[in-house]
Amino acid sequence: MAWLKVRYSPGFQEDLTSWTLVVDTHGRVHQQIDVRRFAPREERVEAHEWALSDRALSEVRDRLNSLDADSVRAAATEFVIDDAEHIEVTWQSEAGSHWFVAPLEWWHHQALRGRAQPSVVLQAVALWRVLASLSRHAARRA
Repeated sequence: MAWLKVRYSPGFQEDLTSWTLVVDTHGRVHQQIDVRRFAPREERVEAHEWALSDRALSEVRDRLNSLDADSVRAAATEFVIDDAEHIEVTWQSEAGSHWFVAPLEWWHHQALRGRAQPSVVLQAVALWRVLASLSRHAARRA
């Protein structure tokens, strides 16, 4: 059963690669990467499966348990960027289902530039750093 699902959809850019990462309650991971690049032209689908370490699984759980999904959703609607990436995070806890869609990568870059952000955004960015590090897809940097 899926405990955590992360869907990454890119913003407007040459690399339109998207991916979905699903983690079950035991830390087994399945990721599908839909590679779509314009230059050089590249289209393929990759599938990866692996298991998270207990430490990695614990870190993800701790970050999710300390995050208020409603507050992240509210922050994501305060300033909308049409061409930014969208990251959807859905997870289960004892309290029920939680989800949000937010431009976590854009928020991450804003944090690196020193832009002041609400604490919930900084928590979401910290979660994004952990989730992005789990992905088998490494965005190609120009």
